[in-house]
Amino acid sequence: MDTKAASEGSFTTKVITSPNQDWIPEHPIERSVIRTYANGLWGFHEYSRWPQPITPNMYHIACIPRPRSDEHLPSILWLELRPDSDWVGSPSSALRGVGFLKEHIRDALSFAACQAIDRFDTLVGGPDHLRTYGQDLRLVLRQCLDSVRRLPAPAGVAIALGAHIQRLSLELLGIYTYLREVLPRMQDGGDHSRLVLRVLGAFVHDEATALRCAKAGLPTWVLQPLTRDIKVWRVVATEKPSYLCVERSNPPLEYNPDQVAGVVNPSASWLSKMVFAISRQLCSAMLPTLTEPQGLQSKDLVMKEAPPPTKAERSQTYKKTRRSGKKRRKITDDLEPTTRTNLHGREPSRECVVNPFYRVPEPWGQVLRGLGSLPQPSRSVLYFYVPPFLLDTKVHRYIHNLVRIRPFCRWRLLDPTVSGRPMTIGEWRTVLWGDYHVLAEPPTAREQRRSNKKHAIKSAVARLCANSAALTSYDASEIHYLAGLAVTTETAARNLLVRLTLCWEAHEINFWCEVMALDALMVPRDDWPVMHRWAREARVSAIWGAPSSLLTVVPNVPSDISRPWWIRASHSRWQEGEARLRAFVEVMSTWPGCPELLLAKVQVSTWNHDEYELVQKEAVSYYVQTFVSKYHRLPVVPMDYPFESHPTDFPDMGDT
Repeated sequence: MDTKAASEGSFTTKVITSPNQDWIPEHPIERSVIRTYANGLWGFHEYSRWPQPITPNMYHIACIPRPRSDEHLPSILWLELRPDSDWVGSPSSALRGVGFLKEHIRDALSFAACQAIDRFDTLVGGPDHLRTYGQDLRLVLRQCLDSVRRLPAPAGVAIALGAHIQRLSLELLGIYTYLREVLPRMQDGGDHSRLVLRVLGAFVHDEATALRCAKAGLPTWVLQPLTRDIKVWRVVATEKPSYLCVERSNPPLEYNPDQVAGVVNPSASWLSKMVFAISRQLCSAMLPTLTEPQGLQSKDLVMKEAPPPTKAERSQTYKKTRRSGKKRRKITDDLEPTTRTNLHGREPSRECVVNPFYRVPEPWGQVLRGLGSLPQPSRSVLYFYVPPFLLDTKVHRYIHNLVRIRPFCRWRLLDPTVSGRPMTIGEWRTVLWGDYHVLAEPPTAREQRRSNKKHAIKSAVARLCANSAALTSYDASEIHYLAGLAVTTETAARNLLVRLTLCWEAHEINFWCEVMALDALMVPRDDWPVMHRWAREARVSAIWGAPSSLLTVVPNVPSDISRPWWIRASHSRWQEGEARLRAFVEVMSTWPGCPELLLAKVQVSTWNHDEYELVQKEAVSYYVQTFVSKYHRLPVVPMDYPFESHPTDFPDMGDT
């Protein structure tokens, strides 16, 4: 019994007693604001590690396992994470001030979280509200796992995210214990008080609840007024948690913007509200839209389109071009290329151009070739990531520099603190060239209109790369690393593996982002609750892997380089592509105007050889036509990494 506990503002002395425990945890005093601390935990209100007052419909909180209560549960779930010892900055020079939890911690957290999810998935039955709540926790946990593995973050955010993974995993385990052991005990009416479970337990305020918890074998502490009728066997002092931290979290995690450093505790439902509020703040990534009016009109790249040239200006430009002759057409690694999309005059954004280094899957290539050449769009087309056709080049500087800046190019897509908006082909070309010096303003004469536009692109790219990412300009003497391979200028020019890996990544990131963006356009969800949005994004992500989150649009190299999926029915392993194709069709089946054939076939549980061929052709055709109608360019299609064979007609790309 603890005789020191008393309610604030009351003259009645209250004590904490326990029918089945020989120690007394300090009672979490109700506060208007729940504080968050530097170790990612919530102090006395950390429900995953410290007993809390029992909450109706949330008895599972009392069933969260204690440390070392189950030898099969990894100890990482209770490890106190610290910014100074468990977080490391990104090794890439392209990312400064951000990093990841140490790799062994990330791996251990992923294993523990997956184990908690697997246990939850084995549950059968139980109250509907708790099963639904558990599914929501499962979805949020997947979001957090993708964030901690894929998105670099400042130390405070990374630690808070790791602690949240621990918290959600433990809560899922609490639901598992409650539905498997505690609820059956409560329902059978028996006395299980001698079989006390090694779980957190709870504080209760009334005798009926205390009796119910104690009979079910839950550690129970009763907060009650001190009277002469209470039998006292031993008086002890309250104990404090070992994980208490004095330093507040940086940045603070807020539920109510009016509160500076915590989360409002409005009622007994504060716990679930805070869980999802913290989840929204830690997993706030959103993909930019692909329908911006013009790349250069965003907040980072601002310029006004120059008026059309006059007849005199066109004549003057023609004379200058005649005088310059063929010298202007020469392209080497010592001179920045022109802004033409393709050296042979073809536009890969509007016409299917065969890449000399690899082949796109035939179902996609066949549809793209059938479109012919698209009309010239009224405005510059946009790409989420480096357009793959820019890597089909003799400008080896592009390849070498992309190895250096790719961490930033990937990270910017999903980090809310950096502009991740899609860019035009000209902007991407400037990014790849790597000159990030901010130039002086050029003259504004009309005859220098083209120079002004090029200058604006360079200046805007410099602001984005040099200021936002602190990137230095390209240096040919530097060595950078791609999946553990040291890449020099010579390696970039001669090593086909480097080029293929970068091409595969450019195809996959663009394709995955474009599918997400097009789905958001076809199925608008701006006003959806965040849990519904995450569920939809998980459904879309099943096209390229296990249902997960939006963050999977940025693949891990080389672990996410998978075997071919988009294969013809004539291939002996065609059935391996059915799962991905089915997920693709299921997503598009909710789009307006989806063909009747796809709507009918998606209801069929299995497809035969002919059905698979027909569905794949129709699905690819419908997707490409829909994308072209919305964005007025060809989509970037998926690319199967050529494991087993490579094209034999590689061109001679020359020396570095």
